[in-house]
Amino acid sequence: MMIKLFIINILSCLSISLFAVDALDVDAFQRQLSGKLVAVQTIQCDFTQIRELPALEMKLEFTGRLAYDASASRLLWRVETPLSSAFRMQDGKLSQWDGETGKIISISATKFPWIKLLQERLGQWLSGDLSALRKEAQITVVSANCVRLSPSGGMLPVFTKAIEIEFSEDLTHVVRIRIEEKSGGILTIHFRNVVLNQPIPEEVWILK
Repeated sequence: MMIKLFIINILSCLSISLFAVDALDVDAFQRQLSGKLVAVQTIQCDFTQIRELPALEMKLEFTGRLAYDASASRLLWRVETPLSSAFRMQDGKLSQWDGETGKIISISATKFPWIKLLQERLGQWLSGDLSALRKEAQITVVSANCVRLSPSGGMLPVFTKAIEIEFSEDLTHVVRIRIEEKSGGILTIHFRNVVLNQPIPEEVWILK
């Protein structure tokens, strides 16, 4: 179940551009992106993930840490509360650590091609490659620091109806992602204490 939630979250959250201008001028949006975007090599941050399931009248909240290293094509998504678990994507493999059992299970890209797809495109998505994203979604600029994607191609429409992205005031990083799922659920992720392009200690990648 946790792996399924992780897959949906990553496919939805990483298929995102990183900036907005005014009105509906996507070309101007792209120019501003080029002028403001910090070239991402590494990312470290805290997150709060809120999942709303209207059909079940349920709201789930998780907090944790995220780490991403573009040069090594690896991502760590560590949930710290209310349970302990961690997901690591590296070397064409998705590994999950379960804090309750202490067990680690791995899924290979040879059996699940989407893992290889995520690794290949992760840097592109996090770098805000708007040219590529425009092939998969209609982009609407909502405000000076908020953009909405309506998926139209690729894997996004399978899971998502729309994605809303809110950026920091200086347009250097994402601070909130809101995903409207085809199932009717809503996933919101708030990012805090974002650190860009600083070395990530090797111990961060250890699943435990």
